[in-house]
Parts: sequence; C-alpha cells; structure tokens
Amino acid sequence: MTAQFRLLSPLAHVLPSGPVGPGLDELTAWGGEPARFLVAWRLPATRNSRAEALFRLEIDAPGCRVEISRAELVPVQIPHFEGNADGFVVDSPTLLPDPLIPVTSATDASQVTLRASHLGWHCLHVVLWPSCDATVTVTGSLVDEWNGSVTRLGRTGVPLVHALDRLEVAGPSVTQWVHPDCLLHVYDVSPFSEEHWSAIGAHLRCAAEMGVTGTIAPLWAPALDTAEGSYRPDVQLLGITCSATGAYTFDADRARRFLLLMVEAGMRHVETPPLFTQWGARHAPPIRVAYDGAEPGLRFGWHTPADDEAYLAFLDQLLPFVHDLLAEFPQLKPFVHISDEPDSSTAERFAAVRRRLKEALGDLPTLDALSDPGFRDLVDEPVVATDAVSRWQEVGVEPNWVYHCVIQADLANRFIAMEPSRIRMLGLQMFTAGATGFLHWGFDFYFHALSRNTLDPWQDTSAGGCFPSGDAFVVYPGPGLEPVRSLRWWQIRDAFRDWALFTHATELLGRERVVAMLTRGQPMDYTTFLDATTYEERRHVLIERLTLEERIADDLLLSRARVAADPTLETVRKLSTALHQAAQLALTQDHRDEAEAYYQEFLTHIRSIRAQEDGIEARIGLSVALTELATLAEEREDWGKAREFYMEVLELTRTIALEDPTPETQHDLQVALDDVGDAAAELGDWASAATHHGESVTIARTVFASHPSEQSQIDLAVGLRNLSRATAHLGLVDEARRLAVEARDLAAPLGRPDLLAWVEELLE
Repeated sequence: MTAQFRLLSPLAHVLPSGPVGPGLDELTAWGGEPARFLVAWRLPATRNSRAEALFRLEIDAPGCRVEISRAELVPVQIPHFEGNADGFVVDSPTLLPDPLIPVTSATDASQVTLRASHLGWHCLHVVLWPSCDATVTVTGSLVDEWNGSVTRLGRTGVPLVHALDRLEVAGPSVTQWVHPDCLLHVYDVSPFSEEHWSAIGAHLRCAAEMGVTGTIAPLWAPALDTAEGSYRPDVQLLGITCSATGAYTFDADRARRFLLLMVEAGMRHVETPPLFTQWGARHAPPIRVAYDGAEPGLRFGWHTPADDEAYLAFLDQLLPFVHDLLAEFPQLKPFVHISDEPDSSTAERFAAVRRRLKEALGDLPTLDALSDPGFRDLVDEPVVATDAVSRWQEVGVEPNWVYHCVIQADLANRFIAMEPSRIRMLGLQMFTAGATGFLHWGFDFYFHALSRNTLDPWQDTSAGGCFPSGDAFVVYPGPGLEPVRSLRWWQIRDAFRDWALFTHATELLGRERVVAMLTRGQPMDYTTFLDATTYEERRHVLIERLTLEERIADDLLLSRARVAADPTLETVRKLSTALHQAAQLALTQDHRDEAEAYYQEFLTHIRSIRAQEDGIEARIGLSVALTELATLAEEREDWGKAREFYMEVLELTRTIALEDPTPETQHDLQVALDDVGDAAAELGDWASAATHHGESVTIARTVFASHPSEQSQIDLAVGLRNLSRATAHLGLVDEARRLAVEARDLAAPLGRPDLLAWVEELLE
C-alpha cells in the first residue's frame, strides 16, 4: 500500500477502512462563519517503512486563520440499535473518529507533521476563518524521518468564497443540558471548588459556541436519568434552610454565579430542574435542606409522593423566590420543567400538580417534552419528539419545539456512526417545519444509563452499552478543565447555523421561495433527508443568491452616495444601473411595490441622463423603465397610468424607428402601438384602440411584404386580431370579420394552435 491523502467535504466520514462521502470542490464561508473540510490520509503499512514514515500537511490560505485538529478514534460499542441501519456508516462495534485534538493554529500558512497512530486512514479536521475570498492550497507529503526526504503526495487548490460578511443572525432557541455533576469525576474536582466552577464555565461557553442558547441551572438536583431510589452527586445550587416554624429561606449566591456564567457565555434562556421525577411526576426530586444550623440533608426525594402536601407547601415558597431570582437576569428567559412526557397513565397526576401550583408558578412558563397532542393543554411550550410530530400535524398543530434522543435512531440525530449529513439535516428540517426551538438532554452526560455509575467517555461512548454511541455527549473532558470538541459538535453547530441562514434568507427572498430553492418540490419533514452532495449544492445556490442581494445593495448604497457628493453624468449613469438591478431583483422576489419605487427613481435619473446626452443607451434605458412601470400598472389594473407610460414608450420607439427603419425597430414600434391600443381598449376607448392597432397593422403589412419571416407573419396576424376586436366594438362587424379571417389565414400555417384559437374565438 502506498501513502495517500484526500480532501473531503465536512459531510464525509473517514473510517479507518476508508473515506465515505463527498470530496471537496470549493469552500464557502458566510456571515463570519468558518469554512471547514476534512483531510483523509494514510501511510504505508509495512513494518520497515512505518517506523520512519510521517505525514506532512501544508495549508496556504491567505487572509485566513487556520485551525487544524486530529480526529481521534474512540470505541463505538453501539453504532445503532437493530432495525435502524439506514443512515449509518457501520453496523458493528468498531473504532471511529470523533474527538478533535488541536494540532496547530496559524495565520496565512499552516504546517503539521504527524505520525500514524493506527493502521488505515486517519482524519484531520481543518477550520478556516477567512477575511476575504482566497484560493486555499493544500499540500500533502510523505516524510521519511530517517533520511529527511519529502515526497509530495498531491497539491490541490480550492476556491474559498467569503460571502455575506456583515450578516449576524441569531440561531434557533436550543437547550442542551450541561451536567455539572458529571464534571466532578472526569476532572477529579470537588463540588463547587474553583476548579469545578472553571470547568462549568468552560462547558457552558463551549455549549454556547455550538449554538446552545440555554440549559438547566441545577437550583436543586435534577431528577433526570436516575434509577428509582438512587441519587446523582449533589450539585444543588440553592442553599435551603428551614426554621422550626416551617418557613424556608434561600441562599442564592451559587445560583447567581451559575446564572452569570450563562449570561457571560451568551445564552438567552434558563430552565429550572423538573419539579417532579421524570416520566410521570410520581415523586419529588432530591432537595437538600438544612435544619437548625445542621449540615443539609435530603428532605425530599424518591420517598416523597408528588402530592405530598409538605412538598407542595415547600414549592409554594420556593417558586416565588425562583421567579424573583431569575428576574435579576433579564437576559435569560425563564422556563420551568414539571416532568416530561405525560401520557394517559400519568396525565391526571400531572394536571393535578399543575393546577395546585398555578398561583406559585405565576407567569413562569412551563417547558416539557410532550409527544401526545391530547395533553397539549398541560404544557405552555411542549417539546415534541421528532418521530411524534406527525401526530400533532394530524390535529392541525405544527410543533414549535422539537427534540430527539436515543429513540429517534432512524431520524436526524447525533450518533458517532451516523452519516454526517443526517446530523446536519436537522437545521433544514426545523426550518421547513417552522420550528424555532430544539432540546437535547446530553451535552456532557458522563454516567452509565440511569446514572448507575461513572464512566470514562474516552473509553465508553454508549452510556454503559445502553445508548447508541454519542447520544449522551458531544464533547469530551480535556486537559486544563476544558472540553474537547468533536466532529459532531461541529456538525450540530452547522445545523443550527444553517437554520439561521435559511431564516435570514426568508427576510430577503420570502419563505416560499427559500423553501422551494432548498427542497425543489420534494416534500420535507423530519423523516426526509437529502444526500450530502445535494444538500451542499442547494445551500451553495442559496448563498450565491444572498451574495447577489448583498452586492446589489452595496452598489446601490455606494452609487447614491457618489451622486450625492458629485452628481456627474457618469455617477448618475452608475446609479441608474444599480437601480435597474435592484428593481429586477425585487421583481424576482415578487416585491412589486419595492420594484416600482426603484423603477420610478431609475426613470428620474435616466431622464436626467437623456437631458444631457440623448443617445441610444439613454433611450433604451428610458424605454425599459417606462415599460416596466406600465406593466406594474397593468397588474394593479391602473390602465390610465399604464397608457400614459406606454404613450411615452411609443414616442421613443417611433423616433428610433424613423432614424433607423429596420425590421427590428419596426417590430418594436408595432409592439408599442399594440400596447397603447390594448390599454385604450381596457379603458373602453375603442376609437383610440382602433387607431393604434390600425397603425400597427399598416407597419406589419409593410414589414411582412419586404421581409417575410415567421416573426413578421406572427406580428401581422396579432395586429389583425387586435384591430378586428376594436373594429367590432365600434360596430363595424363586417370589417371586423374580414380582418379576423385574414388573421386566421395567416395563423393557420404557423403551427401555433394558441394563436389560431385566439382568432377562432374572436370569429365565434
């Protein structure tokens, strides 16, 4: 085997046995976002050559900050459940690349030299943060460490387009649950030590950089993913004390520190832990309370029924305090969790505690997973599993929030063995469905399923063999109390940024047009997928269109400024061109009023140009503006204004035809005459209509006699038909019939059934 390297799309997957997915043709970065690609490489597998062989990657990317990471292999114990093989790159336990270990970061050029860590293909992840368009040159070489020789394996130049550089668009609302208790064992720190706070802050920032806008603040220990009767490590933020009279006081210093970290990370909402245990609201969550100065002990928990009056009385005091505490952080919209997924067996209890706590909750909205639309009145903001969305649609409701987890294995998800395009599709699926919120339970869950034990996520990616590998976390604990990002971290981030891009595009192009560009008429829901190549192509077309929008807007702004500063013939001419482009773009977006305003301004400036220089260019520009304005007037049935514009077009075309009497200018004159005649007919001015259509027929006869062609024959037939109609309305029936028969005889041999039917209809 020889050494090899390939450039791949970020939607590819590099298995040790070989790359799977599309190659790399070009790179696009938009709105301050980076461009990404993968480098797949392998070295000879012979014993003698392997010890001295190194792979060298060189990247020359002018104007870019370059970040290169090595995608490490991790065990994938459960690629997917049985029966969910579609959309996965492997079916059996194996090693796959996921965590990204930074190798180097530089500006303008970057070079790394690496030793193979295993047999087969290796994966490098490259991120480019551009400031301009560039050509990115990537060179791969085989280096012999023994003698220093370098053998080039290949060099590729890839165009990088830097588009929409001023665009700043917020993504969807995304909650990903950060688990502070999981950080204790992976970083070997004590609860709420400075090291623990440092790790919490790093994970919150990393989540926010992925697109997460909120998470649970563990004011009390979340009763989530916990086996009944057991408890997770205590990371309760609130200090709670109970007096002998049963009055509770709350110390929120730690809670405020956590909330401030969320704000500093850029998050926009915060959730309380559930008020009751998961999957049914049967018990109270673990809440630790101090009595008479003693150390806090477990006051409520699995031993506490949900309807326990002492617990409900505690909530009557707790929730108003939480309301006021969260109000101190207006940057964070609050949500309260009660319990997830109420069903027919638990809905009555869920509804009862909801009613009981109505006053204590006040205006705090509730947010809970809810897949049965029959209970939608129980939750203010239901979060629907993506495989249950169709049930909501059947009752006429399109969910605003959605989630997926271990169960939705055949839909878009985040498993390590999943095709990257499946992960990325979530953004498009949410956009086409109109969803604005997404929830996932596991940003950094480093326990066995149901928190039965701790684990090392570098060695166990499947929650102890219970979940598809990757479901429970998208970052790995790294050195310096910092999380290590993964390939999936980037894929999920891209999905949310795509949602933001598509949403921004609707403001300029309209939602219907954007959806059509992305789906090409294919029905799109949470069960629909595009292959990686198709997805990238359609997204690229949309970015190109938005880039055109930005360029035209820039040209218009600059041209107006130049005319204001120096209104010369040249600056006015450039402004006219920019206005024409802006008007055409507005028409393609069906922004008729905006297009008309641009054409009116264009008309003003083109008249100014013609007053100084009455050349053919000015006349054509004037004719274009007048014709477009007349057409827009026709659309709103303002026939008086349309005739006014068409009359001016007629004067222009008559002048041009007199100066240059060619068949083409005569054709233009005939069209102008017919336009005026048609507008007159719509106004009921049949005498004017007959006059203009009559002149049109006279010209058409002359052209057809001197330059017989299919076009001149069509022009004459159309003119005769128009004149016949006008003549009939004037009461000259015999003349009208004669003209119609002549038109029919001309139309018959043309093979134009539309034109012939038009005349036959008139004869009838």
